[in-house]
Amino acid sequence: MNALQSMCDKMAKTGLYHLGVDNLVYKELAAYAEGLDILYDAFEELFRECFVSTAEDYGLTIRERIINKLNLDQTVEGRRKSVLAALSIANTDNRVAACEKYPTIFNVNGEFTEDFENKKIIFHCTDGITSAQKTLLEKQMKEYMPCWLAFEVTT
Repeated sequence: MNALQSMCDKMAKTGLYHLGVDNLVYKELAAYAEGLDILYDAFEELFRECFVSTAEDYGLTIRERIINKLNLDQTVEGRRKSVLAALSIANTDNRVAACEKYPTIFNVNGEFTEDFENKKIIFHCTDGITSAQKTLLEKQMKEYMPCWLAFEVTT
C-alpha cells in the first residue's frame, strides 16, 4: 500500500472528508504522498542494507571493507556468504578443527591437512587461483590460524 492509499483509508474512516479525485484535500494528500513514498523507499532500502542476509549493495560493500578479505565469488550470494562466514568466527575458533570454516570466508574450495612433524597446517586449494591470489589467500588465512602453527597454501 502506498502512502496516498494509506492516508485516504485512514481519513475515510473518520467520515470527516469526502475524498474524491477532484477534491482539494485529496490533491493535498497526493502531494504529501509523493514525498512520503520517496522516504518510505529510502527507509526500505536502508533496512534491507542493514542486514547481511538481505543486503545487496552498500551494506555488503561496507562490511567487505571492514573484513578486507579476498573473495573469489563476487555474486551477491557469494559476497553475503563470505561476510557471514567471517562474522561467524569466534575467539574460540583457533583450533585446527575450526579451520574448516575458513575457506567459506574466502569462497575457495580445498582441504586442510596437518603436518605434525613440521608443526604446519597446509591448505590445498582446488580452485584455479593465480600466484598473487595464492599469496594473498595465504596471508589472510594465516590471520585465523593458531599462532603456534606454521601455515601454507598449495594449489
